[in-house]
Amino acid sequence: MLLTAEEARAIGEKVLGMVTADDAIVNVGHSREALTRLANNSIVHNVFTECRSISVSVAYGGRKGRAGCDSLEEADLKAMVTRAEEVARVVPPDPEYLPSLGPQDYLPVQAHFRATAEMDADERARLAMQLIGPARAAGYELAGTVETSESAHAILTKNGCFGYHPRTGAEVGCTVTAPDSTGWARDVTVDIARIDAGALARAAVRQARDSAAPQAVEPGKYTVVLMPAAAAELAEYLVWWAEARTTQEGLTYLSERLGAQLAGDSITIYSDPQDPRMPGCPFNHEGTPRARTTWVDRGRFGQLWWDRWTAQKAGVDQVPDPSTVTMAGGNKTAAELIATVERGILVTHFWYVRTVKADETIVTGMTRDGTFLIENGEIKHGVKNMRFNESCLGMLQRTVAVGEPGSCVDGELLPGLFPPIVVTDWNFVSASDF
Repeated sequence: MLLTAEEARAIGEKVLGMVTADDAIVNVGHSREALTRLANNSIVHNVFTECRSISVSVAYGGRKGRAGCDSLEEADLKAMVTRAEEVARVVPPDPEYLPSLGPQDYLPVQAHFRATAEMDADERARLAMQLIGPARAAGYELAGTVETSESAHAILTKNGCFGYHPRTGAEVGCTVTAPDSTGWARDVTVDIARIDAGALARAAVRQARDSAAPQAVEPGKYTVVLMPAAAAELAEYLVWWAEARTTQEGLTYLSERLGAQLAGDSITIYSDPQDPRMPGCPFNHEGTPRARTTWVDRGRFGQLWWDRWTAQKAGVDQVPDPSTVTMAGGNKTAAELIATVERGILVTHFWYVRTVKADETIVTGMTRDGTFLIENGEIKHGVKNMRFNESCLGMLQRTVAVGEPGSCVDGELLPGLFPPIVVTDWNFVSASDF
């Protein structure tokens, strides 16, 4: 069973009772993860892992030390505290040291669902067969995963702060391979009941079927319809780079433009720990409360996230880093967005996205699994994958239409919920060999 709030508190208090340092922060974690892996239209792998983690950060004045372990045995906990205190006694003082937080008020967050936590191998196999069925019927091969998890994170400080956050996670996705084309679909949630595995498989099969015999198109600038996973992959960088310290040092895209209207009125990006589709942890690793935060408000980039020391130095309230991110959507379906494009490219998702120049928000990457040519508002045929060089900020600045939010995504940076978007002048620079 997952550690309860009472059990996590008891562990943390036991560790704090061993501390002789002036100050301390204890983090207690417990996770249970299960995975069913599919390949060649068969279940090939079942895994279940469980782990507990405890860490303590101590301080003598400004001298800090940290240690961790994965055991709840008293001797191991004592050894962990001793290691942290030995380090703290010999390191130079940290000029940015702040005492740990006292008692805090956290938003109530519903992120733990019993059906997800209790899903067993048989039930995962049932979902796996819902993925396999459409691919097998089409004569294609499917690979994918059905994943469930539950976790708990607790934080305690010597000054009286206590936070506890239980959550579940579910991720179901697949790649469907046809003779010369592929399709892809994935959904992420906290409640497994929200995922329709059969619908995901059918979407991937349609992509593979409709992109058969893909044709090469010339590199250049195109209008693109980016599906939610593709839009999220780049837009999340803009929130991740909106960090106060580096922005104040002149190193981010917002260093000279914070508060400016940098995109159209249709662009709003926010984080909300209480979002029912994509709830987040109501506190960060220091115990600072998280609240709903709007990073981009109708095109205005007016919010940074702050660590405690930088916020105090600047004389502002701390806004902690987000744990999830959401982009507000419109009411048009992806099909309705496609119908507005005279000639362009539909992108299902990107892969191998890498930063080229962070202060200019430039990244590079490739399309993958379900790339199509659009002509006269209709999908014409599959397109061979291409590499792009693009500005994440430029993507939002050139967004001319926003659809309704689709499946949640577990992005490279943060879990998120994003709509499909239409972007003009997307820069494809070359064909891809993949």
